[in-house]
Amino acid sequence: RAAGLPPRSAGASGEGHDLADLLGRSRLGIKVQDGCNNRCSYCIVWKARGPERSVPVEAVLDQVREAERAGIPEVVLTGVNLGAYDGVDARDAHVEIDELLNIILRETDIPQVRLSSLEPMDVDERLIDAMVAGGPRVAPFLHLPLQSGCSATLERMNRPYTAEQYEATVAMIRAKLPAASISCDIIAGFPGETDDEFAQSLALCERVGFSRMHVFRYSARPGTPAAEAADQVPPEVM
Repeated sequence: RAAGLPPRSAGASGEGHDLADLLGRSRLGIKVQDGCNNRCSYCIVWKARGPERSVPVEAVLDQVREAERAGIPEVVLTGVNLGAYDGVDARDAHVEIDELLNIILRETDIPQVRLSSLEPMDVDERLIDAMVAGGPRVAPFLHLPLQSGCSATLERMNRPYTAEQYEATVAMIRAKLPAASISCDIIAGFPGETDDEFAQSLALCERVGFSRMHVFRYSARPGTPAAEAADQVPPEVM
């Protein structure tokens, strides 16, 4: 996890806004992280976006305060791999996503903070405890990409967790934050996926009871290991 996006880098990654452009908005996305060090076998993002890097804490706070001045009631922390946030504070100390949330709540008066998509392996008790401690100022929402409810499929995807570990994470979240709304992503028709593996995904989704599901047909990305697999699922099966 490499810190070092410049405080005034492109897009939302620390870039300031004209106040006039913010007035009247109900939500502001703040990109606090970019890049990905994961190597999912179907994904090309790590090549396109480069290694992980994070916006310094003070630059994040500057944008939250801009939202406050504009009367925006909610900020959304975003990133290609948000849970990998590893920024530095004014003392050059490393800050991870749970502590960034704590700092925003402590140092600003923004009414509500929302977290965008988080990889399930990056969601731990410290993060959920920070969300709970924030009370109504933290939206009780988590989007946790699942991709498959079958551990064998997840292994072929090179996802660093099993179906059982994913369910355990959800159980931990609901034990600490019963009101949490949890959504997910699912890929159907991944190379080599059998009827039984697909049934395992359906069963897990039924057990979890997601608030929302984003379901996608597998789409091959040239240059990825999955695209070169011999056991592609025919489109008419998906």
